[in-house]
Amino acid sequence: MTEPGATLWRDATGRVRWGWVVLAFTLTAVAVALGLHGVIYLLALGPHPPYRLDDPRLFFGASANLLSGLAATFAARWLGQDAGFQRPRLVVVGLVSAALLLTLSVGISAAVTGAVGISTCSQRAWLGLRQLVCLGPTAFGEELWLRGAALKAASRGLHPLFAIGGTALVFGGLHLTNPDASLTAALNVALVGVWFGALAWRFDSIWPAIGAHLAWNWFEGFVWGQNVSGIQAGCSLLTASAHGPFFSGGGFGPEASGVTTVCLAAAALVTAVGAGQRRERAGAVGGTGAES
Repeated sequence: MTEPGATLWRDATGRVRWGWVVLAFTLTAVAVALGLHGVIYLLALGPHPPYRLDDPRLFFGASANLLSGLAATFAARWLGQDAGFQRPRLVVVGLVSAALLLTLSVGISAAVTGAVGISTCSQRAWLGLRQLVCLGPTAFGEELWLRGAALKAASRGLHPLFAIGGTALVFGGLHLTNPDASLTAALNVALVGVWFGALAWRFDSIWPAIGAHLAWNWFEGFVWGQNVSGIQAGCSLLTASAHGPFFSGGGFGPEASGVTTVCLAAAALVTAVGAGQRRERAGAVGGTGAES
């Protein structure tokens, strides 16, 4: 039954329906990404196997994803849907929490079944900065795609947990094309997506998710010398090794290990529960806590 004042295009409040926003966002993101990656391919600017985090050519693909995410965000904004750019200082919450969680996962695995050492590579500062420059657009772009305007729009029409779960499954599926990917790896990446989505939902801002994404990848690769979703770390500060199917993620990296599964599940649960309690308190004092 149609709501009073609602149309096929707009809901009863006058806003463009969430489904149209998600569709416009997705079509724009995919079209721009395909076009930019096509240009990168034609100009032979893309990286070649074996992929390494300190390969400067990774920057071009990462920038294409960022630009496509920005274009889709502008399309959603034109339809009246924001991406949650308020309170950028919250990026620190994501940076710290992801650095600690990744360190916990790698540290437990190495302490129980392997070892930790100091890397012998030279020019660490320069190569670490180069990794950060390549990983920055990746974190920003992928979070715009999956924890920005589309997630906020979907949360208007679905329960936020379903919106978070749906974007997390897309996140995991996209990583199935990475080197040494497996079902376990994809499920763990989906769990990463659940946690990032819960962070964005809890703080009603995309910045904690961006910070968490950046810190997770950089600590995984440069600090701990681990493969990042199948991409080799290159130069790092430390080296860590682990053995056994539960403790080692193999060529994909820690994201394919059982220890990471436990850590991510706990982080996502705590964050989601905290989000629910925060919004209940907001409602009790007269706030709506609704997605904007």
